[in-house]
Amino acid sequence: MRRIWTVGLCVVLGGAMTLGPATAGATDRSTRWAVCGEWRQVPVHGDNGVHARDVAVVSPTDAWLTGTSGELFWRSSVFRWTGLRWSQVPFPVPNTGRDPEDASADDWWLGHLAVISPDEVWAVGGYTFWPKDPGHHPWLAKPLIARWDGTRWQHVPVGIPKLSGTLYSVASIPGTDDLWAVGVRYPHGNHDHPLTLVLRWDGSAWHRYATPNPSDHGNLLHDVAVADGTAWAVGLRQHPGSTDTLILRWTGGRWVRTPAPTPGLESSLDSVAIGSADHAWAVGTANLAATTERAAYRGFVLRWNGTAWRASHVLDRNSSLLDVVAASPTDIWAVGSRKGRALVLRKVGTEWRLSAVPDLPGTFTTIDGTPHNLWVGHSRVLIDTSVIDTYHRC
Repeated sequence: MRRIWTVGLCVVLGGAMTLGPATAGATDRSTRWAVCGEWRQVPVHGDNGVHARDVAVVSPTDAWLTGTSGELFWRSSVFRWTGLRWSQVPFPVPNTGRDPEDASADDWWLGHLAVISPDEVWAVGGYTFWPKDPGHHPWLAKPLIARWDGTRWQHVPVGIPKLSGTLYSVASIPGTDDLWAVGVRYPHGNHDHPLTLVLRWDGSAWHRYATPNPSDHGNLLHDVAVADGTAWAVGLRQHPGSTDTLILRWTGGRWVRTPAPTPGLESSLDSVAIGSADHAWAVGTANLAATTERAAYRGFVLRWNGTAWRASHVLDRNSSLLDVVAASPTDIWAVGSRKGRALVLRKVGTEWRLSAVPDLPGTFTTIDGTPHNLWVGHSRVLIDTSVIDTYHRC
């Protein structure tokens, strides 16, 4: 996911952290966490009914969290950790360019974040609206890109007027001012037969790059990671009644498709992380049953060994894996759910093992950080809403 971390100090979220371990979510200004190596709840203050989308760590006292809420219309919220608590940060609603009295987007959402520095953070997503030209499709989807400048979030124009689509992930390219962003584009203005979308920021403008689309029925990219001179993007390709894994690699001159295992029916990859040039991991979910009527969804891990992608680990029934991060080149973590409970996996040697976490209903949807400063986002669906929370491990 996004980037590789190579260093980390065992700090207790800086001197400002005051959450006590005795009561989940309690605040005690006279105590600090006494034990590192355990997951501790840190409540999120702000909108209720939010589903955690992404967490991005800047430092022990600085991190970002995105979430999406809504039923008929989707809206995103942005939160920042400043060493003491999560606080909601204003985020501008996209302007669609319609009539001035009705220019705001109908739906808008954020996917992943990319941290360049404390004063430069990028977010990508998408928004939809009803165009004023009745000759168009009833609604249009447009990529959303925004940048934190140290003071506020501002939208950054994509600069490709006819581009219709959504961005799901963004990653910085070390040693440059460049970024990769990936997602899906809709060449016909609707969701039929989507195609992969890759954009690159060159420091001043966004440009679209040609990408493979191996399926005639639809292709999309969920995540991108960059490290050690290479970049990987993962997602899925659609077929009638099924989906397969899709992995693309940047060769330095173009994006090419790389063969990857497809564990079962309805296989999809949601996240990718790079440990080194010869070690990368991708996680997703597949239906191992023979039909969709008898679904047996299982989370799985794929591993790049420098030559090919191979199946590395498969969970048991009723599970999913949604995100993976290389906290260091050899410290790899993945999150998701198993039998309705939140799940964390950690790679220990050559094996993936369950990490001891609080027994929670719901899903860990996102993870990021260094070995001694990890954050996960937790979502739990209620009857008519969802609840967002976070957990930290020092």
